[in-house]
Amino acid sequence: MVPAPRMVAWAAVGLAPAAGVAWMLADSPWPALALFAFFAVLAATDALVSARRLAGVEVTLPEAVRLFQGREGELAADIAFPGSAPRFLRLGLDVAWPLVTPQADRRVALPESGRPARVAWKLSGARQGSWPVGGIFLEAPSFLGFWEIRAARRPACEARVYPNILAEKERMAGLFLGRGAGVHAFRMVGRGREFEKLRDYQAGDGMEDIHWKATAKRRRPVTKVFQVERTQRVMAVVDASRLSARPAARFSGKEEGAGQDDPMAPVLLERFSAAALLLGMAAIRQGDLFGVGAFSDRMRVLVGAKGGTAHLNACREALYRVTPEPVSPDYYESFSQLAARVSKRSLLVFFTCLDDAALAESFVANVGLAARRHLVLAAVLVPARARPLFSGPPRGLYPDLAGHLLHKELKKAQRELSVRGAGLLLLSDENLCPAVVQRYVSIKRRQML
Repeated sequence: MVPAPRMVAWAAVGLAPAAGVAWMLADSPWPALALFAFFAVLAATDALVSARRLAGVEVTLPEAVRLFQGREGELAADIAFPGSAPRFLRLGLDVAWPLVTPQADRRVALPESGRPARVAWKLSGARQGSWPVGGIFLEAPSFLGFWEIRAARRPACEARVYPNILAEKERMAGLFLGRGAGVHAFRMVGRGREFEKLRDYQAGDGMEDIHWKATAKRRRPVTKVFQVERTQRVMAVVDASRLSARPAARFSGKEEGAGQDDPMAPVLLERFSAAALLLGMAAIRQGDLFGVGAFSDRMRVLVGAKGGTAHLNACREALYRVTPEPVSPDYYESFSQLAARVSKRSLLVFFTCLDDAALAESFVANVGLAARRHLVLAAVLVPARARPLFSGPPRGLYPDLAGHLLHKELKKAQRELSVRGAGLLLLSDENLCPAVVQRYVSIKRRQML
């Protein structure tokens, strides 16, 4: 309960002059004291009568509200009230960063019919993850208007902020067309690698296709028949270590520093999550199996490869809760876990940061743990400063030399990974999603799995 503007106005108009009169007429202060006493009794009575003015007002919030990062959603609250409740309320939404609302409080008029009222707030999330909604604050005037009665209702509610893939999907609309040149299931040509059956030898069959054990058992030539793999496995593995907390604007093709101070701008982990989900959409459209993983100094999330839209939604539910941790990535642990838990040959797409020389060396040294069985592809965002000398406007001797050395180290890591049977994509923030999807389609067409 706090003083209302009416009490302040009455005190300014009545009590302040009365105090001045009492000071000037020191011999007879009783009229002023009587005015003080009357006002005090009136305010105290109003406070006692109005103390339980909000007692019967109840607020219901949904258990979870789903939002996409950077896009406004809606949080609706249902307000149930008794007949004695005030007709006008002031409501405040208790949310903290990274949840943002343009209208923290609002005044509503409750319907006279007594039916529950619904009030909606615009709400957006600046970071992916699960964030609590503190509740709703209520405020109503007392009967005489001297006080503001306040209360809080805190029903359990969380805001689930998912990676925003809608903007990227619009940019890549041509790749997701159902007809034409989009990413859709296409006829595979070639011999294939997946064993289908045995049959009797026919003229023209190669010697390398003869199954010698079956030939010896049946005492006639028997040939192995292969088919093109119709269902392949794709795993997107996201780096959730300390380097993934950096703003993605530092890795764009724009001028360095542009957009880096925007608190609503995504960080690397959120860009990696969006690219992983877009890759999953392309894989599901191709009829392949898709799974996701996230790691830092340990494997934090690992969802096995399956097909269907329902499984893609499960992958999204697993990824949105992942937030950056202030630790360095452990590539040995992540490669070991994948080698042990992913038994069938798969395309492993790592979304990670290799602009640190020590981390790039660790990645190259440990990639063989998974590359023996799987096809490994690393998608790395290159900082805007990493470029060869004289390839752009000068920024100063030392910044240009540092950028040249970083570019040289990344190219070296790309060559070393190629020798070990893995691939490295050096990308900017703008072409991260299209380049990864296009490389997947190229691998699919070339039957590299």
